[in-house]
Amino acid sequence: MMKNCICIAGLLTLLVIAAGAQTRQDILYDDLGRVSTVVFTQGAKRLVVNYEYDKRDNIIRRTVQTTTDVNDENSTIASIRMVPNPATDALSVELSGALSAGAQLTITDVTGKVVLSRTVPPSATGTARVMLSKSDCVFADGVYVVTARKGEVVVSSKLIVSK
Repeated sequence: MMKNCICIAGLLTLLVIAAGAQTRQDILYDDLGRVSTVVFTQGAKRLVVNYEYDKRDNIIRRTVQTTTDVNDENSTIASIRMVPNPATDALSVELSGALSAGAQLTITDVTGKVVLSRTVPPSATGTARVMLSKSDCVFADGVYVVTARKGEVVVSSKLIVSK
């Protein structure tokens, strides 16, 4: 096993080669020296872990995002898709992969206020669809964050509302 270490301005990069496989680990530090992001990369597979801290330097949120080669048919990708975006009257939110059953769907405004929260019903097809009608979409014009969370899997996407 071989390890290389390079430290540059808040970034620590580790390259590990074992049994013919190469794994890269990038660790990003914030201005206070806390780990803010860790990225694991092996070939086309990538795992990103983001950390958020409170005022006492306690970890208050850990967000994990995985991606893999789109040609790998056996992979499970967690994704979120919104149609239409920008939204006007109604919105369809599609969740696939690990988020397709039992995930918690939350929409927050730019201040962090939760404007909608729902549990995603199970889907036999691998893609769950949550339809938000005009009565559900009582948001003012603006930018929102749509987050789907199930266990350690968290995926977020930007939603624009323009009526």
